Amino acid sequence: MDHPPQRVEERRQHEETPIPSGLIPSCRNCPSAKSSRTRVRRVDAPTLPQLLARFASATAAWVAAGFPVCGQGVFNHRLATCRGCEHWIPEAALGFGRCSRCGCLKTKLWLATERCPENRW
Repeated sequence: MDHPPQRVEERRQHEETPIPSGLIPSCRNCPSAKSSRTRVRRVDAPTLPQLLARFASATAAWVAAGFPVCGQGVFNHRLATCRGCEHWIPEAALGFGRCSRCGCLKTKLWLATERCPENRW
């Protein structure tokens, strides 16, 4: 894929700037996307059917337990743990964050019936 001539300077800058870990480059044909100096985390996120099944299961368990939510302290502990995890992608879900391991959003941290798939909380 050739870049438009008017964007040559942007392409040069893109090639010289390392991509922060956790971000997947949008242009897979650029040399920087294949560079060894570029740290890109491979994310094998759950598929949409898997996410829907997990959501349905988690919601059913939460409803059956009587809608329990965690306190602010437990939520803060879980959030701090997730933010320090290599699977957490803070830029995902419009900046709310998402786990690349289970696909959960920050909302899951409030549910007392839920657990981390990595057994971190």
